[in-house]
Amino acid sequence: MKILKAFLAIIFVLSVGVVAAHEEHKDTVLEDESIVVFNAWVRMMPSSQKITAAYMVIENNLDHEIILESATSANAEVVEIHQMTTENGQMVMNMVNALSIPAKGEVVLSEGGYHLMLINLKKATKVDDLIPITLHIKGQDDVMINAKVSDKMPFNEKFCSCCSMPKKSK
Repeated sequence: MKILKAFLAIIFVLSVGVVAAHEEHKDTVLEDESIVVFNAWVRMMPSSQKITAAYMVIENNLDHEIILESATSANAEVVEIHQMTTENGQMVMNMVNALSIPAKGEVVLSEGGYHLMLINLKKATKVDDLIPITLHIKGQDDVMINAKVSDKMPFNEKFCSCCSMPKKSK
C-alpha cells in the first residue's frame, strides 16, 4: 500500500510539472488564418545523434483539403514525413510521400503517428533551442515555423499525456 501511495504521489508531481511547463501556443498563423500550426516541438536527442523528430498540429481552415508535400529545415540535411503503424504486432516507421489535411480539419503529428524526421542534423540541439522548419503545402504559401526543442512531450488539450495521441474534441 505504501508503495502504491508513493508511486501515485510521484505520478502526480510529474504530471503537474509537465502541465506547468507547456501550454498551447500558435507557432504560425498565415495572414488569412487559412493554415495554423500549433505546438510545434522537436525531440531533444543526445549530441551524438544526428536524427530527431518534429511534432505539431496542422490546422486547415480552408474549404478544401490541403496536401503537405514536404518540409525543409536549415538545421537538417533532409526532412521526411513519416508514419508509425502496427504490422504483425510490431511498430513500424515508414516514409510517406505526402500528408493530407482535411478541409476545416487538422492533423496531429505526434509520437506513434505521423511526424517529421529531421535527418543529418547540422548541429547539436539543446532544450529550448528553436528549430526553423518550412512546410511546403501544395498550392499554398510555404508555412514557416520555429519548433522548440524539448526533452518531454507537451501536455495540452491537443495531446493525451499518456500516449501523445490527439484528444477527442468535446
